[in-house]
Amino acid sequence: MRCVSSGSEERWPTVTKLRDICGKLSSSLKCHPVVLETCSSTQDVGRELADAGAPEGTLVIAREMTSGRGRMGRRWVAGPEGLWFTLILRPPSTTNVHLIPLAAGVAVAESLRRCGFDARIKWPNDVLVKGFKVSGVLTEGVAEGMLRYVLLGVGVNTNNNIPYELKGIASSLRELSGQYVSNYAVLKNFMEVLGSLYQELSSGNEEEVLTAWRRRNCTLGRAVKVILPNGAEFTGIATDVEGDGSLRVKTDEGEVVVMSGDVIHLRLEV
Repeated sequence: MRCVSSGSEERWPTVTKLRDICGKLSSSLKCHPVVLETCSSTQDVGRELADAGAPEGTLVIAREMTSGRGRMGRRWVAGPEGLWFTLILRPPSTTNVHLIPLAAGVAVAESLRRCGFDARIKWPNDVLVKGFKVSGVLTEGVAEGMLRYVLLGVGVNTNNNIPYELKGIASSLRELSGQYVSNYAVLKNFMEVLGSLYQELSSGNEEEVLTAWRRRNCTLGRAVKVILPNGAEFTGIATDVEGDGSLRVKTDEGEVVVMSGDVIHLRLEV
């Protein structure tokens, strides 16, 4: 396996290591690291910094979060030795901001694939390895008449312990590989891939992101159960992802476009 950690410094990137990552990015997206030992949530810290005028690319990374959260307000357990960070983005346009979550999912998957893991994306942006969830993405936008910024939060279960109640659902890269994984390498890969995709979005090339997502997904062509935010449920076959990032599902009653909700993969595939 590539990206094996050679020591504690790579499992927990130092400011020097992070500056090295940020200084070598080839895309227009640069990063400015803010390293914390612990915080409630990197999203909370990112919001405070963004409201105070922090530039695009401000990268908040914490060794541990005490009140991490995921999609739909769910709690995210973020113990030591995982990779937890928030990136402040200030998109030049709101035209395709809805594709940022998909781009982030692709960036995580590609990052892990560079490390030797067969990572796949479950709609919209959960990343799975061997069927276990190893990463999630949370995007939160702040607007006052116009979009001011987007907080892109990413959690990757690299070397952290997984809570007992999530066993069988989630896992860590260390558990799956039997080796410690370099947080430095995973973050470096992520920033390189995201920078390229973000540049495509900024140039109006939405199809590049959609094509990359389709290539790495494990949802399309599968039988799925969809649970909507209001609790309603239905089953069908996931057929495609739309230009706005929504999921198209074919049911017995016709096609349904899902903007948000939970998707559960069923055993039947087509």
